[in-house]
Amino acid sequence: MVEINRGSIFCSCLKLSFVSALSEMTQHDFDYLFVESSGLGDPSNVEEILGAD
Repeated sequence: MVEINRGSIFCSCLKLSFVSALSEMTQHDFDYLFVESSGLGDPSNVEEILGAD
């Protein structure tokens, strides 16, 4: 489990941390990945984030 706090993962201030955490997770064999973004957030850029390689 990776916890990213101090703001929304969709905010530009934490986007790099979120992408880095996702990158680390790809090293494991997961069937599913759940992202819980508590609080208010604007997930309109999630496709851009997940599409980044």
